[in-house]
Amino acid sequence: MTSEKPGVGSGALVGLLLMAAALSLLYLIAGLLNLPYAPLKAFDWLARNLPGGLVTSGLELLLGLLNALGLPLSQTGKLAQGILAHVIFLTAGALGGAALFAVLRQAPAEADITPGLALGAAGASALVLMVNAVSIDPPGPAWFLLALVLLGTGMAWGGLTAWAYQRLERLR
Repeated sequence: MTSEKPGVGSGALVGLLLMAAALSLLYLIAGLLNLPYAPLKAFDWLARNLPGGLVTSGLELLLGLLNALGLPLSQTGKLAQGILAHVIFLTAGALGGAALFAVLRQAPAEADITPGLALGAAGASALVLMVNAVSIDPPGPAWFLLALVLLGTGMAWGGLTAWAYQRLERLR
């Protein structure tokens, strides 16, 4: 047994895998409760607010790849947007997990899940603001339900990522 703490690479993997699970859960809940699927709304916000060529160049690259695979361009635009939205979220999950593990590595005593809960709540709060900014409907009961779902999912992602750090730390 070594005394080395789990590294940021492990955090990136844990964050990525838990983000994949979170995206699946958000998709299921959105379908069951007839709520907007937040990752696609967030992508819409990013496309409107990031510097002009950034999202466009990513979409053009993806569309070129899909076209090279023989898929008709008339049907691949939405597919490319969906793929890019998920890649962004999975990347954010990996980066968030790596950052959280880096912070927890510096803790002098055994880490608890509080930093993970805070990171998840912060990310989910930003997501709620993005979804609200592109929504055409004024906030109402469905919006508040979506906000609760996003905050709960974000905090679950963060708490589980921190819990995974604890488990990995005990294994070493």
